[in-house]
Amino acid sequence: MMRPRPMYTGTIAYPYAGALYLNITNRCPVRCSYCIKYRWAWRFRGHPLRLKKEPTVEEIIASLRRRRLRRYREIVFCGYGEPLLRYPVVLRVADWLRSRCPGLRIRVNTNGLANAALGMDVCPLLKGRVDVVSVSMNAADEQTYAALHHTRIRNPVSRIKQFVKSCTRNIPKVVVTCIRHPQIDRKAVRDQARLLKVSYRSRPYLDEYKNA
Repeated sequence: MMRPRPMYTGTIAYPYAGALYLNITNRCPVRCSYCIKYRWAWRFRGHPLRLKKEPTVEEIIASLRRRRLRRYREIVFCGYGEPLLRYPVVLRVADWLRSRCPGLRIRVNTNGLANAALGMDVCPLLKGRVDVVSVSMNAADEQTYAALHHTRIRNPVSRIKQFVKSCTRNIPKVVVTCIRHPQIDRKAVRDQARLLKVSYRSRPYLDEYKNA
């Protein structure tokens, strides 16, 4: 299988499927065995996402100013890292977006472990700023999670559930997602979503690099 060559220019904002995504950090508290940022050489469908440095709020806003934001159905904090590790940046950029484009939907894609990594609950801070939080649970039990995801956080599935519960108290829409991985019981993850009283969505298991 052909692998894309790494290009480390560090794209901040990139369009995909009608939305505009913001790549604000490459840091993550989890190293997933199937993570495409390593298998896809830090590229995503033609966009080089390895950051030379984490962009400042001013740099992120500058990249947004160059876009016609109303053409996108939503703005998504999601790149090759966990965006909520930089929650102050998320808050300030979300505030700017609210003032610039009232009514434009704002979403955060997260692995649900930022609270555990930071030692604080960031969910109340997202209230009024973020419309949707999508949480990649990707396992319904600790054993399966440990087999596929390397993290120093203890009891990650339990911590993800705590994060989801806090989100439901602060965010209008919360979605638990799961990739279609052969070692993951998606029905069990869907059942957890039902118990948590949130939406569920399965996501494709990406293998071969896709440029479009």
